[in-house]
Amino acid sequence: MPTKRSARKGCGEASPAAFAAEDAHPSPVELLERSWGRVASTHDLQTLLAPPQPKSKPGLRSRLLGLLLLGAAVALVSLHTAHAAALLIPGPLQPALLRPLAEYSERIFTLSFVFHGTAVAAFLHWFSRKLFKHNSS
Repeated sequence: MPTKRSARKGCGEASPAAFAAEDAHPSPVELLERSWGRVASTHDLQTLLAPPQPKSKPGLRSRLLGLLLLGAAVALVSLHTAHAAALLIPGPLQPALLRPLAEYSERIFTLSFVFHGTAVAAFLHWFSRKLFKHNSS
């Protein structure tokens, strides 16, 4: 009885070598079925037909960048906590390190607000570009 693959080719029983050769080069339909999770309107057709690339391990540069971002996040949280402590602790009880934070509290708040407002605006701009992406090429 002819199999599905051999019936497609229009011949009788196919050999195991023919099956292996057929599996080595899947049809475009099989490739599209394999990459069904990607949205066709946001990807080029050739990208959808390409076989998935193996993921590589992160290099030294990306690890250092990750550590830098982690250090920046820890510093930001620490400074925000110190600023809150400088505002909550009364003047005579404040340690020497918190006094400048209390003096320049309004400037620090303004700069912090501008920085975070800009970061949120940049993220929303990026998100809207991703959400409403169209193939115009």
